[in-house]
Amino acid sequence: MKAKQLDTDRHIIMRDGDYYIVNATALQIVGMMADKTPREDISNFLCVKYGISVTDSGKYIKEVSDKMSGTDTSYILDKSKFSLDAPLSLQWILTKHCNLQCRHCYVEAKNKDFKFPPRDVALQIANKCIKANVFSITLTGGEAFLVPWFFDILELFLTNNVNVKVFTNGTLLNKNNRERLVHFANYRHSLSFLISFDGTREIHDQMRGYGNYEKSVSFAQFLLQNGFPVTANIVINKTNYKDIPNLIDALETIKISSIQISHLFDMGYAHNNRDILVMSREDYQQYFRIMKDYYFNKRGADSFMFSVPDDKKYIFLVNKADGHMQKIEENWECHAGRTKCTITPEFDVLLCPFFPEHKLGNLRRSTIKDLWANIARQKFLSFLDTNSQGRECPVIKGMSKYGRQ
Repeated sequence: MKAKQLDTDRHIIMRDGDYYIVNATALQIVGMMADKTPREDISNFLCVKYGISVTDSGKYIKEVSDKMSGTDTSYILDKSKFSLDAPLSLQWILTKHCNLQCRHCYVEAKNKDFKFPPRDVALQIANKCIKANVFSITLTGGEAFLVPWFFDILELFLTNNVNVKVFTNGTLLNKNNRERLVHFANYRHSLSFLISFDGTREIHDQMRGYGNYEKSVSFAQFLLQNGFPVTANIVINKTNYKDIPNLIDALETIKISSIQISHLFDMGYAHNNRDILVMSREDYQQYFRIMKDYYFNKRGADSFMFSVPDDKKYIFLVNKADGHMQKIEENWECHAGRTKCTITPEFDVLLCPFFPEHKLGNLRRSTIKDLWANIARQKFLSFLDTNSQGRECPVIKGMSKYGRQ
């Protein structure tokens, strides 16, 4: 468990993806729970330290347990309104080099000769992230597994108690990568993977090239067999939306149950292929009908939730029994510049990868905490407040509702 001290008696901790503000005693209790300390031993610790009764210590342990289990959300950190001296999470775009050229890639990753920074420089950057006491980092590209020092920085982060998520296309499961990944099996609770899937075999290979579906499936199976959490990332678009139910079924047969569906960003290669990728209003309506039928009739669900491009402030809950659609306010907000930022392949620190003009500086010449204190961050937050509402991303807002104009 990782913690960041705010002041004399307040700490931020991360648990199951949420951040909590706790006092020093609660921090000790949560740490003991994470170490699977018997509740009786925790109770004895409280009784001795504070001179309280077993009954009172039991009440305090239950209170902390409830807050951490999600039954009480009052202590969850409101990340959008909290000021920190450094980010809680980072995204590091290791490279724009990739072995594929996917039709919908907004990065415009290139499959060509690429000069990587020296290993010692990359390790220096990784150490600066660790010294900033970040909770988690996402390593992405391009393709992360092409980076020659990828496993070096991965090991550095994991051995320094930083949670790591690796975003990959899942096509590079060679002998060396297998052996290196097995080496990290003891870190399976702090190392997870996101693998891109665009559809079942035919559609996936149409987007990424022949044979890549089987490679990604094999990579996912290898990771799962070694105990690593795997999430499938699906970029919804005109080519694949009808195939998503089939893909969900196929992924579940290989034991992938965590699936996230992401926006198509009408940029880069995606913009060049927008005629076959950008969904119309009618496409979204048909997608809704497909998923409604899938969850209600095939999966036997009682309800399901969805969101639509027309309304970024709300999500919708549909009940099978009466078809009633309930409109629920969505509390998600962008946390770029508030709790997270992005490192580019050149080691520039951006508050959002889609707004390179809002750059804090370069990590080769400064520390994360120094860059985080840059007045440019406050200007960016003012920009966000002016140009976004609720969960409406300014990047998507800059496009038309169904693609950039």
